[in-house]
Formats: sequence, structure tokens, C-alpha cells
Amino acid sequence: MDTNNKLNYILAPLGWHYNKPNPFSDAAFNRDWSGLFFLDRDDEQFLNGTDPNGLYCVRFGRRTRCLENRVADFLRYEYSQGRKTIIGSEYPFDIPRYLQHCFCQTPESSTIRETDPRYIVHSTNLQAWQSIQTDFTLRSPLNLRKNDIPYSTIGFRELKEPSEYEDHIHFGSMDAWHTEAIVLSQQKGQICTEEDTIYTPGVRIYFDNHKLIQNEIGIRDGLHTIKVRSKLHLSDYMVAAISVDDVDPSKAVEHWTPRHFFQAANDYFYRQFLRND
Repeated sequence: MDTNNKLNYILAPLGWHYNKPNPFSDAAFNRDWSGLFFLDRDDEQFLNGTDPNGLYCVRFGRRTRCLENRVADFLRYEYSQGRKTIIGSEYPFDIPRYLQHCFCQTPESSTIRETDPRYIVHSTNLQAWQSIQTDFTLRSPLNLRKNDIPYSTIGFRELKEPSEYEDHIHFGSMDAWHTEAIVLSQQKGQICTEEDTIYTPGVRIYFDNHKLIQNEIGIRDGLHTIKVRSKLHLSDYMVAAISVDDVDPSKAVEHWTPRHFFQAANDYFYRQFLRND
């Protein structure tokens, strides 16, 4: 057994798998634990969720983009939440040495990195956007419910994520369509990640990511592009809010898909807001 007292992680025994029982205790995993596991697969995919053994775990393929940063950010975030992280792998390699490399290569959260996009996106439905405009504040699901605003979180319950995830606003890269999956999934009532599914677009809200990072508001957890706790005042960080009315004022498009709207909104953003960049 190998531990790191500074970040409270512990190396799993050789051959242990993330869906197996806790190798260090007769008790099942609980919310005091998390897992980080290296998959023996040569792709960019990474997964997260809680397995039947009770362990919330993130699993990384060998080619996961910015893997070193993600590993360091995940371990730092888990430590900040008071969880002990068990680390294992499907293939043998020097994990302690690799982790040291990750920490050396990964600046603290408040440092802008070369891989940090300048702009990030949060997608929401039209009804929520109307509510947001009442005080120009974006709120986490937990904050919404504390203010008696109903909100159903798609994905949180299915993946059985840690409880504090609901008290964060999550953002994605503007160059990916995936934030539209939130709006799509809300309409379907379940997780849906088919980019060519017909849906009703809401609003793509664009933010200055570098400003969030510099002001130490952006939080890195190794999974999301960035996230913010509880609430965010749009006047300080919003660059644009784009809907169908902006990209298709004549209503020429009969059916929208997440991929189509993401592309149209981004094209509009580049034309209208980045002309002088």
C-alpha cells in the first residue's frame, strides 16, 4: 500500500479493478472515497460514475486529451473535498512516478494554461433563460432549488456523482456540441448524446474563461472544462447569449439538432463578437 499524505490518495494493489470491493476495508466504499483508474484502451474517451460497489470513479483511456492535467486536477479537487482517492490501472506502469510528472506539469487552478480555451459555453433552455434574466445570475441546480426554483438535474442521479456537483455550474468548450446535450436530455427526460436528434434549442451563453480563471472563480475537477460554485453574475463574465432568433431570424430552419445549432451559434459568435480578435 502506497499513500500520499499531501493529497490523500492511495495506490490500489496490483490487479485490483475499479468495480471490485474496497481492498483496504471490509466495509463498502462510501462517499468518503473516490477512484481514478487507467484503462488499457488506446482512445481519448474518459468516463465517470458510481459502480455497484459504491465507488465514484473516473476512468481514463491512454489518449485522453490533457491527461496529465486532468489527473492532477482531479486529485487536487478530490483532496479539497475531503475524499480519499484509490488509484489503479489495467496495465502495469510506475504510477507514483507518473503522478509526480502530472503534478509538475500542471500549474495551479488560477494559472491560465496554453490549453485553456478563451471562451466557454453554458447551454440552457428558453424557460430557464427567461428566469436567468430576472437578476442576470446563473445558478447551480442546488442554488435554484434553495430559491424555490424547480430544476431537475439530468445526469447527476444517473451517474451518482458526488453531492457537491449539484452546487456547481458546469461549462464546456465552445468548440464542442456537448453542452447542447444538457438541453436535449432535459427534453427527453434522460441522458441523450445523439448529436443529430431533433430538439428545440435554447440559448448558448458564452463566457470569458480566462477572466474566470484569473479571478479564481473557475474550479477545475479534471472532468469539466471549468465549473463555478453556486452562482455567477453574467454582467461580469458573459460575452454573448445566442438563440435561434439570432442565427435564424426568418425561421427558415424547420428542424434543429444539437450539432446544427451548435455550429450555427458558433458561426454567429465568430461573426458578431470576434471580428476584431
